[in-house]
Amino acid sequence: MKAFALFAALQFLNFLVLVINIRAISHEQIAAAIVTDGLACVHGWTLIKRVSQASSWPARVGYVAGGMSASWVGIWLTRTWG
Repeated sequence: MKAFALFAALQFLNFLVLVINIRAISHEQIAAAIVTDGLACVHGWTLIKRVSQASSWPARVGYVAGGMSASWVGIWLTRTWG
């Protein structure tokens, strides 16, 4: 369960930053785009390090679940930019 939660959180954060970044760029929110670019770089380094060491099914399922849930949260958080 610990591996599931860790990888769900890591991938959730990864997709959340990605979605917010894409929406910031598409809506010309320059400051938000710069901040999320930096977050993506820092988080990417951590994610690569963790994923390369994972091999369990709960970690894989958590990774997928985190990514799937983050897209709609990112869109919901930035819906006022439209």
